[in-house]
Amino acid sequence: MKSGKEVMSKSLNQTFQLPIGTLDDARKLIGTKTGPTRSDVPMDLSTAMALCGIIEDPNPNYWHAAVSEEIWGARIVPPAMLKGAFCTLPWYPPGVPRAQRTMGAAIVPLPANTLINVGTEETFHRPIRAGDWLTLTEILESVSDEKQTALGPGYFITTKIEWHDETGALVAEGRNILLRYRVEEEADA
Repeated sequence: MKSGKEVMSKSLNQTFQLPIGTLDDARKLIGTKTGPTRSDVPMDLSTAMALCGIIEDPNPNYWHAAVSEEIWGARIVPPAMLKGAFCTLPWYPPGVPRAQRTMGAAIVPLPANTLINVGTEETFHRPIRAGDWLTLTEILESVSDEKQTALGPGYFITTKIEWHDETGALVAEGRNILLRYRVEEEADA
């Protein structure tokens, strides 16, 4: 197995090497689990309200404490905040630990040098509460045979993701499908 080109994950603020290998190498990793990784920040009301203001979400659970507390027993935040909790901060002061999360699908060795997310779904077992610290684990479920796609030859990688709160209770689970595909390097002119 060798390293491919460096890929910058804007959502993770990290640069990492895509591992290059064979389909057999990739399939040997099925069942591999990454994490748990703790979010860099807790679920925050001010961020939730800013998001709701931007997307014009009038749900009273996000705007009125009394409504949210009567229905849910706590202040809650929109489910869209789930993914943002794991986009690492762009800067940390010295001595502050930062979450080092690499997408589970990005560690799979394949004869493909780039990637794109093509599908995601989540099921929530309870609302996300303001103040929750979440952890994420990801399990590699499957790697397809090579497929010819509009982007080039590639492989569809499916991972299962679980999000737990600080007590270990399952908050949400989901599946993510990523396409690792091959782009031929252009020769220097």
